[in-house]
Amino acid sequence: KSYHFYRESPLNETLLITGAAGRLARRIIHLLVGRYAGPLIAATRSPGNLTDDLPDLAAHGVELRAADFDDPASLPGAFQGVNCMLLVSTDAVRQPGRRWQQQRTAVEAAQAAGVRHVVYTSLSSARQAGLLITADHAKTEALLEQSRLEYTLLRINVYTDMLLLNLPGALRSGELLSAAGEGRTAYISREDCAQAIAALLSTPLKGRHLLNLTGAEALTMSEVAILASRATGQPLAHRAVTSPKLEAALVRAGTPPWRAAIFANMDGGRAANFFAEISPLADRLLGRSPESVADFLTAHRGVLLGE
Repeated sequence: KSYHFYRESPLNETLLITGAAGRLARRIIHLLVGRYAGPLIAATRSPGNLTDDLPDLAAHGVELRAADFDDPASLPGAFQGVNCMLLVSTDAVRQPGRRWQQQRTAVEAAQAAGVRHVVYTSLSSARQAGLLITADHAKTEALLEQSRLEYTLLRINVYTDMLLLNLPGALRSGELLSAAGEGRTAYISREDCAQAIAALLSTPLKGRHLLNLTGAEALTMSEVAILASRATGQPLAHRAVTSPKLEAALVRAGTPPWRAAIFANMDGGRAANFFAEISPLADRLLGRSPESVADFLTAHRGVLLGE
């Protein structure tokens, strides 16, 4: 694992960011405006929507291009003249195999277009068997390794933001169900990820890297429950259940079955400590410690309480 980035490559390379209408990519673009020295391209399926959402981009010299990973014919033009690309993993997880097909199309098109370096937003434990959400990441990583491209495989841990999906309901009931047991997770917020990735992209990359982007602490769900209780002043107990029981409870609560299966499976990964590794990369890129779970929950107290 290398945390050294080479500076021999030119600082004015053309950088393209995919999935630009998504929350992570959109925030990264905003952070890079006025900071990135070279031409900056925002690519999305529907540039018109991006113009509506971010009308200030064009004013700051950001070029908008259409790039639909389900339409290979759209990619040669989108990737033309690009030196470095941030490939943000797509959200097509409902249909098994679709995200892998999309990302394979993107990687192959990048290679054909002469892109030099691809930074791919992968997931911690991407090569770990048994996790439903990681198969597409593992295949995409392997494809990049087998390609002629230079790359950075950026394995991002679980977003702290994900806790906002189940904690509000848990606080209302007074009980947080999980199948994570005493397994630990080194949560990192989406905002810290965006800032770290923007810093990474501002440092020209050369070669091939495997990096892990995590928070500075690894917590159990019991500890998360305690922190949520402190942040809100509401009692919250953690109750450990099996993955099948968690999946069933999520479905009863209205979670779509496909999503409930992924969430329950992820908890199994937490129980096995697949997401427990702590890396110093975020500290180096941010120039500070990443936001703690306690501070994040306190900052989102209103969301937790449904206010």
